[in-house]
Amino acid sequence: MTRASFPVDYKDPHGPVKQYDLRVVEEGLVLEPGPDAPAEWRQLDWGRKPRVYWYHVVTPREGSRVLVTAGGHPLLVAGRCGRARWPSSRAR
Repeated sequence: MTRASFPVDYKDPHGPVKQYDLRVVEEGLVLEPGPDAPAEWRQLDWGRKPRVYWYHVVTPREGSRVLVTAGGHPLLVAGRCGRARWPSSRAR
């Protein structure tokens, strides 16, 4: 795993995650349903091992849901801001 040389300038105080760093992973990280993934997503064919090669290191905020992980790291996180729902995908 290597550290990317790109500055992280995305700061959103209302989003479902706190973002820290951008990582490049040459071998890729395998996607899997997260702990809060809908039951329908768990029935998808994850055996094909979809991958991401860039991702942001994030910490889900309190009350958010991790829907998809990449190599065990949160990748697709959903949360709420007031009455609105707010998804956050931090991959490239």
